[in-house]
Amino acid sequence: MTNMREYYYENKISVYVVLILKILMARFFAYVFTAQENDAQNTEKKMKSLI
Repeated sequence: MTNMREYYYENKISVYVVLILKILMARFFAYVFTAQENDAQNTEKKMKSLI
């Protein structure tokens, strides 16, 4: 019985860890992509202002 309980809690913790990691990765990728988009827009504006 105790082994099953411990196993259950370990699984629960690992599930939470995976969830947190997924959220962090999603936020990181979203930040990277938005930053790249902003850089592209800024360079476009600079090029237009130069021309």
